[in-house]
Formats: sequence, C-alpha cells, structure tokens
Amino acid sequence: MKRKRMNRTMIQEIWDSNTIEEIHRPEKNIFRWTKGSGSEFLLERYVALDLETTGLSPDWDDIIEIGLIKVEGGRVVDSLHSLVRPEKKLPLKIKELTGIDEEMLAGAPRFEQLEESVLSFVEGENILGHCIGFDMGFLERALGKPLPNSRYDTLELARTLMPTASSHSLPDLCARLGFAASFHRAMDDARAVIFLYDKLAEYLRQLDGNVLAYLPAFLERAGSPWSEVISGLSGVSRGLNVFEQHFSPGGEEGREFYRRSGVKGYVDPEEVRNILSGAGMLAGGMPSFETRHGQIQMSVEVARTFNEERFLLVEAGTGTGKSLAYLVPALLWAAGGGPRVVIATKTINLQDQLWYRDIPMVKECLGIDVKTALAKGRSNYLCMRKWAASLSEGRWTGPEALFLARILVWANETSSGDKIEVNLGFQEEEMWINICADSYSCMGSGCRYYPGRCFVARAKREAESSGVIVTNHALLFSDIKTGNMVLPAFGPLVIDEAHHLEDAATEQLGKHVSRGDMRRWLNRSGRLVSKSWETAPPSDQDIWMNCLVGVREETGRLRSTADQFFAAAGSFVLRGKGSAEGDHHSYRIRSEDISGDGSGLPWGELSNLIFRTRTVLEGLRKITELLSGWAAEDESWSEKAKDYVQAVSLGEEMLDCLEFVYGYSDQSFVYWISVSGQGEWRHVSLNASPVRVGELLYDRLFSCAGPVVMTSATLTTNGSFDFFAERVGIDRVAAIKVAKSTIESPFEYEKQALLCLVNSLPLQGPEAGRKYLLETGAALEELVMELGGRTLVLFTSHRVLREVYGYLKSSLEEKGISVLGHNIDGNRSRLVEDFIRLKKSVLMGTASFWEGIDIPGESLSSVIMVKLPFPSPSAPVIEARIEDLNALGRSSFGDYYLPMAVIRFKQGFGRLIRTERDRGVVVVLDRRLAEKGYGRKFLGSLPLKSHFRGDLSAVRNKISEWLAGVAGNLNQ
Repeated sequence: MKRKRMNRTMIQEIWDSNTIEEIHRPEKNIFRWTKGSGSEFLLERYVALDLETTGLSPDWDDIIEIGLIKVEGGRVVDSLHSLVRPEKKLPLKIKELTGIDEEMLAGAPRFEQLEESVLSFVEGENILGHCIGFDMGFLERALGKPLPNSRYDTLELARTLMPTASSHSLPDLCARLGFAASFHRAMDDARAVIFLYDKLAEYLRQLDGNVLAYLPAFLERAGSPWSEVISGLSGVSRGLNVFEQHFSPGGEEGREFYRRSGVKGYVDPEEVRNILSGAGMLAGGMPSFETRHGQIQMSVEVARTFNEERFLLVEAGTGTGKSLAYLVPALLWAAGGGPRVVIATKTINLQDQLWYRDIPMVKECLGIDVKTALAKGRSNYLCMRKWAASLSEGRWTGPEALFLARILVWANETSSGDKIEVNLGFQEEEMWINICADSYSCMGSGCRYYPGRCFVARAKREAESSGVIVTNHALLFSDIKTGNMVLPAFGPLVIDEAHHLEDAATEQLGKHVSRGDMRRWLNRSGRLVSKSWETAPPSDQDIWMNCLVGVREETGRLRSTADQFFAAAGSFVLRGKGSAEGDHHSYRIRSEDISGDGSGLPWGELSNLIFRTRTVLEGLRKITELLSGWAAEDESWSEKAKDYVQAVSLGEEMLDCLEFVYGYSDQSFVYWISVSGQGEWRHVSLNASPVRVGELLYDRLFSCAGPVVMTSATLTTNGSFDFFAERVGIDRVAAIKVAKSTIESPFEYEKQALLCLVNSLPLQGPEAGRKYLLETGAALEELVMELGGRTLVLFTSHRVLREVYGYLKSSLEEKGISVLGHNIDGNRSRLVEDFIRLKKSVLMGTASFWEGIDIPGESLSSVIMVKLPFPSPSAPVIEARIEDLNALGRSSFGDYYLPMAVIRFKQGFGRLIRTERDRGVVVVLDRRLAEKGYGRKFLGSLPLKSHFRGDLSAVRNKISEWLAGVAGNLNQ
C-alpha cells in the first residue's frame, strides 16, 4: 500500500490556517497548542528545520528533501518544502525509511536551484531542529559556507528535561507525548519538532524553581544556547541552595525486617500444580494464559526442591515459561514464611521482565502480598554526597556539564536513585562513576544524607524486608567475594540463565585493571588535591602543603608512566601477538614472557608503573592520616577524610591487580592483556582469572547453600548435564542431593521448522580463504533471495562478516533486500529495531546475536549459521582450560571445546521459533556438521530430530518446496 503524501495544496491549506492553535485541531491530526504555555517565554521567532538525506555523512551523502517552517509568536507564518535530486544513488534503506524513490526525485530540482530560496528563508532566524548538528552539517556543506544563525537542538533539551525517556529519537519522544503522526519526511519531522519544542517548554515551566535556577549554569558551561533562553524565564527564584532546601534528607518510616532465615519453609506442590492448570488462578487473571504441561512439571519440581533442600538442574525448552514456573513456588514459599528466596539472572532484559512484568502479575493473580526487592550493586545508585560535591566543583567540561544537567532534573524526581531510570550514553557511564555510591567513601550514619536521602540505605532496607529478591549473577558473586556482606541472608537460590554461570564467575572472581581505571583514579585524586589547596589546615601547615605538593607531582609522573605502559602493552598486542576477533585483541602472558627473554612485553614499564603507584598511595595515605587526626577533634573534616579513604582504597585495588599479574605466582590463574576499540576510546587492560571456577563455586557457594535451582534453555549437550555440572562445581555435590530434569519445548518443531545442512561449500582455512568467502557470499545471496529476506545470518568471525557484508550489500539491495551488519550499521538493539521495521532485510551478526535476540512472528523466518560456533582456541581463558584438561590426560576437545560449541549451536537454533505460530528454516553452511562424527552431538542436542542435507541447489529446492507447503497449510 502506497503511503499517503501531502501535496502542495494540502500543505498550503494548513499554513493558510495561520496559527498553531488552528492547525493542531484534532481533525488536522497534527498536535494541540495551549495558549499561554511556556513557548511564548522562550523563542519568540524561529524556523523548524528537517532534512532527509541519502546517508549520515555530509561529505559523502546528499540532501533529498528539505522542510522549513517559520513560526512567530505562536503562529506559522511561512514554509518552504521541496524534494531535492541527489548526485548519489538512493540506497534501499533510505527508500524504505522515507518512502521517497527515484521516480519522485527524477523531476526534483538540484540543491543549487534552491540555494537562494533557502538562504532567504532562514536569514536572521533562529533555527530549531532535532539533532540540529546533523541537519546544519548537511545544509552548510550543500551551501558551501557556514551559517551565522543561532541553532537550538530539541534533542539536547529533551535529553536534559526528559532524562528517563528510554529513547530520545523524535518519533519515540512524540509517541511518548501523545503525538500520532508520520515520520521520516521533512515536513512531517519539522512539524514534530514544533510539537516537541512546545511540550518541552511546558516541562520547563513545571520544573521546580530551585532546579530551574541551577540549570542555566550547566548549559552555559556546555556552550548550549538554551542557557540564555532558560535564564530569561520569569518567576525563577535565585540564590537558593538546592541541596539544603530541596534535597535535604527527610525521615523515613521504619520497616520490619524479613527475619525468616531460621524457619523451615514449605510450599505445597499440588497447590502449585493447580495454580498453573487451565482452571487455576493464573488462567483466571491472565487473558493470554495457556496451560503448559512442561511449565507445571518444572514448577512442581522447583517446589519439591525447596521443600527437600536439594539441587535441581532443569533445562526448559523454549516456550516452557520457566520464569513463571519458578516464580509461583518462590512467591508461595515466601508468603508462607519460608526463608528469603534470591533469584539471580545474567541479563538486564530478563531481570526487568521478572521485576516489572512477571512478579507483579503473579502476585496480583494469586492475591498475595509478598514484599519483593530488586537488588543491585552500590554503583547503580546515586550518592547524594558525591553528587553535591561534583556540583560544587564548577570545573566541568562541556559533556560533564550536560550530564550533570540531566542528573539535576532526574535527582529532583527519582525515588530510587537507580541509574537504570536514566538513559545514559557510553561517555556518561564513565561520568557516572564520579557521583555513584561505593563502599570506600560511604560515611554510613555519619553522612548528612543518611538515611532519608541515601538511596543505597533505602535499597538495603527494601532487600532486608523482602521475602523474594531479584538480582544478577554479578552481585551474587560480589556477595561471595565479600563473605556474604552484600545480600541479606537467604535460603533458596534460583539461578536463571545458568549457562552463563561459568563465564560470570570467571569475570567476577578475577582481577582486572585498565588504562581507563587508572585515569579515573588519577583524575579523582587530582581533583581532591586541587580542592585541598583551597583548604586551610588547623595545624601542621608545612607538612600539609608538602604532602599536597608531593602527591601532585607524583600523580603527574604516575599518569605519564601509566600512559606509557598501557600504550606499549596495546601496541605489543596489536602487532599481531595473541588472538583477535573483530576489534578485540588479546595476548596471554606466559612464564617465558616475564623471564626476560626479549619477547617484547613491556614488563619493565609495568615494574615502573607499580613503583609509581606505590609512591602516590604513600602520599595519599599521609594526607588521609592528617585529615583523620583533625576529624577526631573536628567532625567537619570527616567528609574530606572519607574522600581520601576512597582514593586510597581504589588505588590499593589497582595496585593489588598490577602486583598480582606482575608476580605471576598463582598458577591456578590465567593472565592476559586485552585491547579493544580504537583511537581515544581504545581500551587496554591487564587481567587474571581462575582457570577452574567449578572448585571455587563449590567451596564458596554450593557446599553450604540451601535449595538451589539452576535453569536455562541450554544446559545439556546431547541430553546430558555432565558438562555443565562439572564446569560449575555441581559434580562435587553428593549425587543423591542433585535432581536433573529436561523439559521439552511445547512447540511442534517437526511442523514449524526445517533444518538444512549444506555439504557443498569449502571449509574456511588459509589455503581456501578467498574461495571460501566468495562461495559463502554467493550461497548466502541465493538463500536470502529464496527466503525473501527476513533472515538472521550468524557468524563466528567479525572479519568474515565484514567481507561477506561487502560482497552482498550492493547486489542484495539492488534486488530490494536491505543488508544490516553488526557494528557496521549500528549496535545490536538498533539493528534489531531496523530489522523488524524493514519488511525485506537480512541481519548479519556475531557473538551477541547467537542468543538473547527475540524476534517472533514473520519478521524473522530463517536463521543461517555460516560456521559451527566453536570458540577461538587461542582466547586466553579457553586456551588455558584446554591445556589444563590435556595436562590431566583428558580430551579437551570432547570434554570442553565441543560441548561449548554445542550449547552455542542450540542457542543459535533457538532464535527461530519463539511462539507456537512461528514457522521458518534453519540452514547450516558448515559441511563439518554433515561429514564429521561429532556432528551427531550437535544434531542430537536439538529439539528438531529430522533434517535435510545436500548441495546448495538441493537445499534451495527443499526450502522452496517446504515454504510452499507451509503457505498452503496456512491458507487452508
């Protein structure tokens, strides 16, 4: 169906109405204007601008449409709109996004023909736009000169005033604010900009006066023109201390603690069965509820595990509904007074699903009032004391000032202080570290924001008074590392996404220090010293000044030494040492590297780094001692002393890691250097992780744990839990205490899916590299055309992905199929959104796309695996574990390497069928699956027991035949 477009007559009719109030009538379906809203106090006159282009680069791409709307005093006074004929070919993705095609552009003017009209229209005007830098960049490039106009960005203002919006794109913001319209045409978007601007003005007028008084200072520091505009708002109180008056700590009613650790709990398995049955309470409260026998089976087994204080390993096939299967008995257990239950997940997506959807729904359906809590690490919460200190510094960079402006607005309205509420970018995550809570600088009850405005204390009280806690694997291991000082005492433990447990333990129980860690520590220490220069000590002034001078000088030397070491380490790795995947490179440190045999590893620089770090820490400790002594006599010095305690503690953590790697003394660990990213954002780190985490998990968690349920859709290999149990230490638990269960998926895979193995393509290898890439690209093109797009292609190598992407991009897009590449056309979430929106497209992804991608329905109809997902054998941790098994006389391939690949293979297969209505095809291009004996291990682990194998032509014919049969069945 062709999209309805507004012709010039329709547009003129709208503009002839003259006022924004008139054109926003419901029948015009544009937006509503409220007389007397904040806009009249902001920009009296402006031009809303939007451009559509062939791409993202002003240097390489062209304008294809321009839309300009002039507004004065709340009235539309003029407009200018035109399509623009580009020099560059129109990409398929742009045609699908905008609805503009070559036929529409054929008779359009070149931009040169519009130049005079555009210049005349914007002359002397303020220009308003969403991500205005993008539009102005293209406009000035096309004009061949910069424009003097003041420019105002609604994206910048929206990010500041609406910090909790999950997305700040123009369509998403307008949808959130109730503006239903079309987007991605110049005039549509220009109108949307006017609507958004109007709403943001209303937001400004509703802001707390104290917040509004502080906001212009941040924006001015950031160089934002909104600073002057907002400063002009009337009725804003001045000179207020926002922290004394608005953010002052308030009291909070006491809460009762959930004291159940010494009580034996019980949940009736039959009650659980009845609740999940077709006539049960969930069916009565959930309109979309479906009885699932596997879900009932799993839930009963979880209940029995709780009652009998045993261990349960349960693989629940896709579609089982495993979250409800463990939530029902967990909530009933807590409601009956049993010991606290902890549920730990790996991903934020599942954690959010449990917390925001599943738990409230189950509690409502069951009519039980069980207190639940979401437990996160301290660094997730805003520290009001550090936040206030950051504001008082006043020496912010432009990006820091914009970040603090957003936090200012958010801090005024948040009740949790949890950063997940704020849509932080990558750089902002780095800035967050300066204002988040941590154990080192926490003053506890001595803090003036404790307890009423301490978000960590509030979260801790919530957890201590809850019967069920939802957390993540990382915090569970933090609890283990600190001797159970993070989470309150608990009984039953449910670990979801348990196939990630070994990796999570490897990460969390290891040691890591990066160039970024060192820089952040040095920056924080430097700021402390700079502030201390302004402080007059009560005594020992000469000692005080000598300490400050010494630390300042040594900090400068350490910064230089750290940069030299990490630069040298990064260069060493990037010279081709070690392993590489995409832009991630790693080099495993071995004993011969530190024996001085001339390997090139910068071990001397590391020794210097350790020496300099010790020297700075000595100076910081002396300052801390002075401050602590003064604090003993005058409490006003306590906060300053705590800040230095934190700086010392952070430095000691990094020194411990540096010395641990340098010493290379613990042979139960693997040591390596990792390098990722490019340029200024290149990440270089030193790392050490345990080779065998199963032993650690058993000793620190499972040997003294209560009931434990470990579940995932992918725990077994060829029907056996042995691999998983050994890797995480469950094999050390007495067999009589461990139950194992496999819950079959309710989906009819034999009807819903077709599995095809192509056995005619070459294997990847140095001798067949070019041939492999060409034939793989050609095979993918044939298959994608046969499947009509809607295809997810899974790679194990980002290098191969890029090569094949380059081969397919132009040829497939000429045939009307868009090609989306991981880390080429965007990040994972953006690519999935584009893939769903584009009707005919192919999405090419690597590691993270093998799991966690949920695209039900017709958007995804096929998955193609280019290669069996064996991990890189040269990755440091993998290599060390292979060597460890070989040293024990075991088969590292059969006992470790192969099972890892099988589990990954199952995850990739699981991307296809997500509901009982899904239909689709899985194709594997790696002929080893058909030819090697171990191929049976892969195939035997799938829920689909039949498959078709043949050359590419035979597979294409089979797919065509199968798809025709599916279409016929659907039409019957």
